[in-house]
Amino acid sequence: MSRRLDRFSPSRGINKTDPNFGYPDNITRLIRDHLKLKLSLNNANRIKKQKINKNQTGRIKKQKKKIARS
Repeated sequence: MSRRLDRFSPSRGINKTDPNFGYPDNITRLIRDHLKLKLSLNNANRIKKQKINKNQTGRIKKQKKKIARS
């Protein structure tokens, strides 16, 4: 194997010029980032749904008050 391929082979998981290069480190970082993104999206969607539900319950209460008054 040539020296260049030996230095930059991702299958080794180690790159002498950049310690973060290679499959193991990059894949674990990708998985971790993906899970963080997934959690943050779930939280954002949950908060959004809570706001929608709150608005809908407020609207329903107002409609019931109007019906009760008439």
